[in-house]
Amino acid sequence: MKKKKDKKGFTLVELLIVLGIICVLALIITPIIINYRNKANDEYNDKLKDNVITVAKEFYTGNRSELPNGYPEGKYATFVTLDKLKQNNLFSNDVIDAYKNNCSSESYVVVENNRGNYNYYACLKCGDKTYVTDESYCDFRQDKDGKAPTCDLVYDTNWSNKDVIINVKSTDNVGIINIKNNGKVLKTTYDENTKTYNANYTVKESGKYSFEILNKYGLRTTCETENEIKIDRDSPSCSITKQDIKNTSLNLFVDALDKTSGIKSIEMGEKTLGTDNLYKVTVNGKYVATVIDNAGNAATCEIVVDEFDKTPPVIVFGTEGTNGEIATSTCEDPESGIVGEAIVKQTLTGNKNVIVTRTCKNNVGLETTASHTYKYNSCKTGSNTCSYGCGTTYDSCATGSPNECVGGYDTIIRKECVKNPAGCKSCQTTVCTRYNWVSCPCGSTGQVGPGGNGHPSCWCQGDKCITYGKQTVTNCSICGYNYKEDCYNVEDKKWNSCKTTKNTCQGGYVTDSSTCSYCYYGSNTCKGGWDL
Repeated sequence: MKKKKDKKGFTLVELLIVLGIICVLALIITPIIINYRNKANDEYNDKLKDNVITVAKEFYTGNRSELPNGYPEGKYATFVTLDKLKQNNLFSNDVIDAYKNNCSSESYVVVENNRGNYNYYACLKCGDKTYVTDESYCDFRQDKDGKAPTCDLVYDTNWSNKDVIINVKSTDNVGIINIKNNGKVLKTTYDENTKTYNANYTVKESGKYSFEILNKYGLRTTCETENEIKIDRDSPSCSITKQDIKNTSLNLFVDALDKTSGIKSIEMGEKTLGTDNLYKVTVNGKYVATVIDNAGNAATCEIVVDEFDKTPPVIVFGTEGTNGEIATSTCEDPESGIVGEAIVKQTLTGNKNVIVTRTCKNNVGLETTASHTYKYNSCKTGSNTCSYGCGTTYDSCATGSPNECVGGYDTIIRKECVKNPAGCKSCQTTVCTRYNWVSCPCGSTGQVGPGGNGHPSCWCQGDKCITYGKQTVTNCSICGYNYKEDCYNVEDKKWNSCKTTKNTCQGGYVTDSSTCSYCYYGSNTCKGGWDL
């Protein structure tokens, strides 16, 4: 019989070593395996988004008119919900992500239409995971209460003759897809400050208007204007008739009608008519009424009044008082009478012409203005026979003069002197021709010089004895004597108009200037006043 060998097992140390190796390997391999699995999951989820977009794109191409659209992020876009794709059997089973999460009804695809260029963005909500192409389109806000969007309409409830704007305001937790009126999508904006969506709708006709608001989860709200929008673009009609016709007045009745908004006011001139629609007239002319309805439309109608007095008043000027010092002006109108005082008086003052102007108005509004010049008359009453004159007084020499001049000649003696030439540097013409020198005996023959003894004023030339001054001295070159001056008295006669005087006075009466006056003769009893 053979003896069995003992089997020897692993020691504790060996087991610990092996276990440590396994742990190290696990630490190295596990992240790799996890990363690989995450990558595989991401790839699967990306393919899931692409698959949903492909299916939505095909469905959108043939059914875009049935899909909700709006202006999220300010761009026109259409929404294709995952539920819509399932309802049309485009997915036979639930759409599940890589983590086995079922994608909910909150999932959708946004189709952005940018002027004919289409972009597609997936927004998938799968369990606690979200898979989005563009976060701006995929705002998965929680609507815990499942409330539909709010709707608030703001508009003018008064009558208008223009288009009326209805402002649609809405708030929603998950976001608005669109706001519609009768199936037409309105352009919507979002106000970050008030957290509201806003759309404006232009109303052109009277009536009530309703709006539908759709959010991203398919919840809808319908709201309607509480009051009817009131628009009246037609002008009212009017006509004018005359009533209560009298000599100086009548009433105008304005018949106004507006079947849509009704009459708000009737105006004529500067007056708004009362409920009786009557306007009192006292003057001829054309009268225009303006009728305004409650929407602000206006119409006019007119009528001509010519029943009253057509002749303007007449003004007659006159005077009163002794001297015409009171000017009178009288207004006359026998048909309709005068408004105010018929006669007006004015006191004239001064000593000049005065112009008086008067305006008169009759009871039908016709006016007359006239002026008249009142001429000042310095002798309105009395007379003036005055003439100028002066008194007289006696004068011992009324005529003549106590020293009247008598004319005569005065004798004037004057002395004249004549210088005779000496040296005879130049020959002279006749000198002292006024005097007749007597002849005198000459000296020796040919001697030029004074005459003989007793005849110093005589000169000789050759053998001739020459009376000085009667003949020009010739041959002056032989003269060599000094100058000699001869002086003599000359008697002249001059007329004197008052050579002597004599007294020719005669007594008589003369004018006394101190007694002169413009009214020395006659009298002046004139008093000033005015002539018409």
